[in-house]
Amino acid sequence: MNNNEILHPGEILVYELDTRGEDPTAFAIRIGMFPSDFIDLLNGKESVSTNIAQRLEQELNISAQFWLDLQADYDALKA
Repeated sequence: MNNNEILHPGEILVYELDTRGEDPTAFAIRIGMFPSDFIDLLNGKESVSTNIAQRLEQELNISAQFWLDLQADYDALKA
């Protein structure tokens, strides 16, 4: 995989929410985030923190470690 193929976790989250028919604003509120901050995450302007990863795990049933690993890989290859 080269640097041009690395996706920000937010891009994967966009796909996941779309697949589930989730409204991003409603989802953000449900996980306790300001919608504007969540949109920044979806757009790759914010990083997935441990706290956010845990919230995503709780709502989506996708492990927090998955989201943290995606973020770490993205950060390592974009640095």
